[in-house]
Amino acid sequence: MINGFADFLSNVPLWTAFVAFITAQLIKLCLYYLSGKKRAISLFGSGGMPSSHSASVTALSFSVGFNHGFGSVAFSVAAIFAAIVMYDAANVRQATGKNAEAINFIVDLLKKSFSDKVIDYKLLKTTLGHNRLEVCGGFLWGMLIAMGQFFLLRR
Repeated sequence: MINGFADFLSNVPLWTAFVAFITAQLIKLCLYYLSGKKRAISLFGSGGMPSSHSASVTALSFSVGFNHGFGSVAFSVAAIFAAIVMYDAANVRQATGKNAEAINFIVDLLKKSFSDKVIDYKLLKTTLGHNRLEVCGGFLWGMLIAMGQFFLLRR
């Protein structure tokens, strides 16, 4: 049991992915603050630049590659996983966010049209996905974090 916990704590690819996720979210918070946007955003929110999902899966993949070899089965699994997550972020979740915008617009029209009726509806979240630039930003950030991890731990 103790060895398992020690293995968990020394799992470099796992912690590299975690660092990439948290730092990408912090970058996102800073960019929103500097842009002056009044949108509510949290440390664990979705959407925005850079994609923390893309950063974490890219960091995981590259860390696995650096630590176990880019020809390893583990790297293959991590790379395919990363590709699926990034595709999903830029396509499926992006489309879901656009659908949420349309639904919110329709509900708003209905509220205005039927003002005598009470329509109790919580608006859907619209920032679910990323555009391709945000996914590329996350990819680059994750790659940089993994490279930094590799070179720092090699010393």
